[in-house]
Amino acid sequence: MAGCGAGPILLSYLTLGGASTWLLAEDLLRGDPGYAHCYRLRDDQGRALLDHGGIWLFELNKFTTERVETEQQRWLKFFKDGGRLDETALPEWMQTEIARLKALLPSAAD
Repeated sequence: MAGCGAGPILLSYLTLGGASTWLLAEDLLRGDPGYAHCYRLRDDQGRALLDHGGIWLFELNKFTTERVETEQQRWLKFFKDGGRLDETALPEWMQTEIARLKALLPSAAD
């Protein structure tokens, strides 16, 4: 997955630095079984416009991981399944510092 960024893939404007992230509910690249794709801007000679950044395309329909092992997987599973979660009884894969901090913040309905 290297190529669009300098470090691990996290769906955050802080770590993507100049990248655009597309989260797709349906398959776009039907012939490719992968769920994560990175595209970069290059000229006719193949030289990258930037050393970092690009377009990350995540096809959520293809993401089927049940066991979350990375932050990328945690975010993708959240984007795919988050609407069905009970915020008072989050699953183990959502038991992170960020999730605990969110519980302390007032909700939009308050």
